[in-house]
Amino acid sequence: MEGVIVQVGEPKSIVLFNNGKIGAIPTPEGGRVGMVVTVKPNNRLKILLIAVAAALLLSAGIAIGVMTVSRGTETQTETGYDWQRGQEKRQELMNTWQDKTGEQK
Repeated sequence: MEGVIVQVGEPKSIVLFNNGKIGAIPTPEGGRVGMVVTVKPNNRLKILLIAVAAALLLSAGIAIGVMTVSRGTETQTETGYDWQRGQEKRQELMNTWQDKTGEQK
């Protein structure tokens, strides 16, 4: 796509394209107002594929997180904390304390 530079600036210049659209491109070396430039159009398919890949990675991450959290007790056991064993140990200590003091708690 061809266009004409209408305003030069750093790092981008404003270009009026032959299809009537206005865009910003990196300023070419020696670029000046009135200079004719040729620009490759953006590859929309590439942009679309990158967006789809990002969405898939995000959804996969969410799914893995949900599965990990929903496992519940296995996750806690793997980290070294067993809720049921903790309750049993607490009960053993309470029974020992009651035997020694004779008090009911």
